[in-house]
Amino acid sequence: MKKNQLRSGYSTGTCVMLSVRACVAMLFENIRPATVSVQIPIGETVEKDVYNLSCSESFASASVTKDGGDDPDDTHGLEIGCRVRLTSNEGVSFIKGEGVGVVTLPGLALPQGEPAINPAPREMITKMLYKIAYKYNYSGGFEIQPFVPEGEQVAKKTFNPRVGIIGGISILGTTGVVKPYSSDAFVASIRQGVEVLLHNGGHHVVLNSGGRSEKYVKGRFSDLSHLSFIQYGNFIGETLKIIDKKKIEKVTICIMLGKAVKLAQGHLDTHSHKVQFSSEWLSNLAKELGYPSNVCDKIVAFKLAGQLPLLVPMKRDEPIYQAILQECKSVCETLLNEIPLEVILVSKEGVLIDLLK
Repeated sequence: MKKNQLRSGYSTGTCVMLSVRACVAMLFENIRPATVSVQIPIGETVEKDVYNLSCSESFASASVTKDGGDDPDDTHGLEIGCRVRLTSNEGVSFIKGEGVGVVTLPGLALPQGEPAINPAPREMITKMLYKIAYKYNYSGGFEIQPFVPEGEQVAKKTFNPRVGIIGGISILGTTGVVKPYSSDAFVASIRQGVEVLLHNGGHHVVLNSGGRSEKYVKGRFSDLSHLSFIQYGNFIGETLKIIDKKKIEKVTICIMLGKAVKLAQGHLDTHSHKVQFSSEWLSNLAKELGYPSNVCDKIVAFKLAGQLPLLVPMKRDEPIYQAILQECKSVCETLLNEIPLEVILVSKEGVLIDLLK
């Protein structure tokens, strides 16, 4: 690995698959492995230590520790395991274990009542088990029960409760790996949120960057279901691409000043790892709008966009805020095919500013 290169981690689905492989080793190979390896969808072989091994004639259990790499992942370091039971019925079935969520709303990739084990991990595990069954001439079935002892508590920090996944985390992973600061998992949760909203009769999406801005804007849209409020984090562009392909009738983007300045410049991913605040751009905008030179000079010395309200009060009729909003709207409209869009600027104190008619 190159110096300063961020380290990838492994998905919850890969962790469950590793645990299943350890169970299979105990049940069919009569060994209690210290490490196991599996091949994930991208073709990479992953090897990890396993622990908490137990086994009887038709039952086995094992765990691994989730490694999220250098990604800021709420599940990093968690124990993720699986219990495997041999059954007389053919096939592979998945049941809920401790700390794994259950789907309670329509619109997700799984039916209501199913444990939140996504299709890709199910497919990975099923293919592995069918190979094992063939190798050992086993004609029975498998009952797979993933568990995450801290999953219910950790799930409160995720988007699961917002999309009707209750009681724990989801077992995820399309590729098997987690890229540092990747949009994959976050964008997948946004897609889920939009699909659940539509399946439950909603058509107005209120996008916001996080919990604080959402708290402020819910008062403006008190007539909407909680399903309408979807957090985009930094991935504005990816979110709008998802929405453009759905039967959404109206989009409202609520955005705080720091992200708004970046978006107004055309940056659809506002993460600080991707784009930095440009005081020069903001100062030039002020000049174009006719602000005094002493104001523009002070703006160019700013380190953060959040300093602007200290110099120019955040009011609806203030030209610089109207200009920022208009630029944000213009940038976002390039990704929406005739879906009505409004953009609302949200101050740290909860003041909401929209475009003048």
